[in-house]
Amino acid sequence: MKTTKELLEAIAEDLKNDAEHFDGQAFNGRNVAEYFGRQGAAIAALASIVKSILEQVNANEERTMHR
Repeated sequence: MKTTKELLEAIAEDLKNDAEHFDGQAFNGRNVAEYFGRQGAAIAALASIVKSILEQVNANEERTMHR
């Protein structure tokens, strides 16, 4: 299983590769839809990571408050 840092690095690398892959391609419905689909997947992955981090922070705060 990858660490959060490794996941973030992989997402950043994927976005960089996507930008390079689509650079100079025709601006048509197919390419735009594929690029936006990839961007949407990256946003969903980032949102999931942020949610996980916030859940960990909240759990830590609750443990600290009950001491």
